[in-house]
Amino acid sequence: MKAVEVVIVSPALQDANNGNWQTARRWQRMLAPEFSARILRDWRATGLEGNAKVMLALHARRSAASIAAWAHAKAVDADAPGLAVVLTGTDLYRDIQTDAAAIASLRHARVLVTLQEHGPDALAPGLRAKARVIFQSTSVRRQVHKTQRHLRVVMVGHLRDEKAPQTLFEAARIL
Repeated sequence: MKAVEVVIVSPALQDANNGNWQTARRWQRMLAPEFSARILRDWRATGLEGNAKVMLALHARRSAASIAAWAHAKAVDADAPGLAVVLTGTDLYRDIQTDAAAIASLRHARVLVTLQEHGPDALAPGLRAKARVIFQSTSVRRQVHKTQRHLRVVMVGHLRDEKAPQTLFEAARIL
């Protein structure tokens, strides 16, 4: 039996097949050799969540209720289990500047994880010491023959305003 149970809170599960789900699933697989890791949309201190010792919460705003419930439930113990909040692009580019629930999530976390090296720059100076950068990667892909006749380009992502899709369109115009 694996000694430590980890709960991964993701606002999106497998049916969404989006970036949050992909990150949650990737981390579950990476943790699997040493830890029992479950992915939940929501965590409440109802006793149904098992004996998790660590919570990894994706998205400060959208997982704020679970983050607050965890912080409240675990704060009774001086050795309270770990809480890491993984800051998504939406958190960094919008929510942590304006949303009260997202800001509270930052305060509750012991560790703030960003997936890009300049992510900590978006945090208030007093929170940057909590920040850790974890670069994600993909498996090696088969190299594709490059033709000189045309340009092959793929953009993968959810093109919402906070992700600046105009950058993609500008780059396409320039090319």
